[in-house]
Amino acid sequence: MKKFMLLIMAALALAVNGQETAKYNDLNYVLDEKNLTAEVDKNPQAAGEIVIPDEITVGQKTFRVTVIGEKAFKGCKKLTNVVFPRYLERVYRSAFDGTAFLNDKQHYVGGLFIVNDTILLYANKSIKSKMAVSSNIKMIACGAFEGNKTLTRIELPEGLTVLEEGVFKGCKKLTRVNIPKSVKKIGRYAFDGTGIYLNDKKWKRGALFIEDCLVATNKDVPATFVFKTKVPTRLMAEGAFAYSETLQSITLPETLEEIPDAAFYHCLSLQEINIPQGVKRVGAYAFYQDEDLRWAKLPANLEELGEMAFYGCADLREQVLSDKLTEIGDGTFYGCHKIQKLALPSKLVRIGDGAFAGCTELEAIALPKTLKYLGETAFAGCQKIERVTIPEGIVEVKKGAFKGCRQLVNVTLPEGLYAVGDEAFMGCILIERIALPASTFRIGKQAFAQCQSLEGIGMADNVHMIEDGAFSYCKRLGEIVIPDNVEFISDEAFSDCINLRKVTFGRKVKKIGLLAFYNCRTLQEVKLKENVEEIDGSAFEGCKNLKKVELPEGLKLIEDNAFLNCESLQMPIVPAGTVVGKTAFRGIRID
Repeated sequence: MKKFMLLIMAALALAVNGQETAKYNDLNYVLDEKNLTAEVDKNPQAAGEIVIPDEITVGQKTFRVTVIGEKAFKGCKKLTNVVFPRYLERVYRSAFDGTAFLNDKQHYVGGLFIVNDTILLYANKSIKSKMAVSSNIKMIACGAFEGNKTLTRIELPEGLTVLEEGVFKGCKKLTRVNIPKSVKKIGRYAFDGTGIYLNDKKWKRGALFIEDCLVATNKDVPATFVFKTKVPTRLMAEGAFAYSETLQSITLPETLEEIPDAAFYHCLSLQEINIPQGVKRVGAYAFYQDEDLRWAKLPANLEELGEMAFYGCADLREQVLSDKLTEIGDGTFYGCHKIQKLALPSKLVRIGDGAFAGCTELEAIALPKTLKYLGETAFAGCQKIERVTIPEGIVEVKKGAFKGCRQLVNVTLPEGLYAVGDEAFMGCILIERIALPASTFRIGKQAFAQCQSLEGIGMADNVHMIEDGAFSYCKRLGEIVIPDNVEFISDEAFSDCINLRKVTFGRKVKKIGLLAFYNCRTLQEVKLKENVEEIDGSAFEGCKNLKKVELPEGLKLIEDNAFLNCESLQMPIVPAGTVVGKTAFRGIRID
């Protein structure tokens, strides 16, 4: 059992962390399918002037270009100019390190490189030691001032909303800075290594505050942390307590409106946190792999719960989710083994990939009628769920959605369902019967593989695709009717269905795939319809009780081992012109 779960969890991790990439007009992008946004990926050959479009179209979807990645054009010495997209939300200074573009003095005013009039991309060594940033700047990019040896004091404008990651990192002479009330985000390491950070007198109980913002913590954070500041804390930097080895419990101030991304990332000793009712957002990776976290009551008015927020919080107990939540992100509760009960919000629209994967103690789940997207591996490995009704808005049960739900007995699929995805119910060993809606077109690879109790499957004629291994190792499956629109019985589709007694082939079947009925040792008779042209290798190998096979006149090929070791089979009549592999009938009965 333990080995089985380790294999499932490894597969789920891959599913949750996967990324889609694309190329558009010679530039590489990473795509966010959920938000329909794109990030400019690495483009090591970029040269001359490039135009980054506002949007790109890939297939049938249009993506807004919002991010220029960390090493997007790094080292492109011949890159001379860039036209930036208008929807830009994040850009790394390091994206242009080593380019002629970043070194071109004509782009600088007072030592500042400004993009789209609102983004301060980079400050070079010619800036003044004391300076004020112009009022039109809304964002200061990742690492914009990093390592600057000149800056001692800076005045930031009201209207600035974002201080990105590492923005002043390593500015050893910087001792004075203001943080305007308009700032909503402070990135990780924003002030690490500054004169402020290096001044021991600025630190209180392992925490560094600038005005009403907590910008960093260090190893001196006590086991129990209480905010004791003259000015109520308004904002925390991303990753503020990340990797703390000492923090065990914390009471956050009532003035806090959000827990930022990665705020308590990998705090292995954190056991309890009191989240104020005013918090509207818990960011991505906020409590990522806090393995000892038991208690983190979410506010009743929470509006956003970021992806991976409680990923790997193995000791987390019951959770109550705000009814204002419309989405549960990718991997949000992945690996939260101790959660037993969880009521999903009534207006929930999306459950992300791997959202509850590996919640091995989760006993029941009621999917709301509003649900439109149920992600890959969403409930995979939830071994105690017994029943699930998938709502009408779901058109596809995604890959691995209920993989390894070993106690799942009853599944109700919605009218309008188009596809049962790859491995969707793989390893659900207690399911006895499945009724596929009339709308079902595709049954994916290994969709019901290893459903060892499955006795019957109802398929309407709209089914066109039964893919590789769809019903392999369904050991109790006794009879199957292949719908008339299925043309190919794919590889291993019914392999090792050891109790399969009867197969009725649809009239359009053209090909029986490799190992399609391998080791179906209870099967006694096969009557192939007139359209069958090919029987692939080992298609019926090991069908020891197969006694009779009727082959159609139009059959063109029987590959090697097709009927290998069908020891009860009497040699069938092979139509004239059929190419027969040398070992196609080896081991059959010879009278």
